[in-house]
Amino acid sequence: MKISLKVQFSLWIIFCGVHLGCNRKIEYEFPDLNLYPIEQGKYRIYQVVDTTYTTQGAIPKFYYKKELTDTNETDLKNRIISRLNILKGNVLDSLTFYELWTQYRDANWAERIEGNTKFLVLKFPVKQNDMWNGNEMNNLGKEDYTYVNIDTTVIINGKTYPHCVFVQQRLNKNSLLTEVDTYEIYARGIGKIKRYDNYKKYNLNPNGTRTLTTDSYFYEETLLEHNY
Repeated sequence: MKISLKVQFSLWIIFCGVHLGCNRKIEYEFPDLNLYPIEQGKYRIYQVVDTTYTTQGAIPKFYYKKELTDTNETDLKNRIISRLNILKGNVLDSLTFYELWTQYRDANWAERIEGNTKFLVLKFPVKQNDMWNGNEMNNLGKEDYTYVNIDTTVIINGKTYPHCVFVQQRLNKNSLLTEVDTYEIYARGIGKIKRYDNYKKYNLNPNGTRTLTTDSYFYEETLLEHNY
């Protein structure tokens, strides 16, 4: 039985459409603003390892830190920002107030103001390998923050967090006298679930070995619980 050219062409279109559809990479967007939720009454509690270095060696401290989003207020730019209460303690059930931070989020940025120091922690929309100066709004010197991964799965304290964003804030492991690795991980709908800040500064000894100086430190936050 002969098939008309018109029918042959239609079958060819269907065949191509099916095969191309199977191999096509699906593009999608996440609700990026959910990386930095700021609803009043919401909190995150972290386990913290905070290590300083003395002439006698490393001195680690272990404690809990709670970030509690409180009421709103107006800043000097007439923007509505939210208060972020920082609580700390060695016992999870008796954390006490430590410091007041503030935070702000719009369609372009998520800002975290730690005391009087403002950091641009996230940039919207989120794009792979996108880079920005996280210290643009302070006087600490330029630091290029980078979206190293915008859709990764992270396991913390036995819990799995899908679709996370990995933000590299500082990275330098090629210097003889200074090594630094700082990053934060954000989970959509929850916010920051991990912070890692490892800074090592060395003195070079006459025999060619290195010794850590007291300027070195290690700090790590890992999410323990939240109510998002």
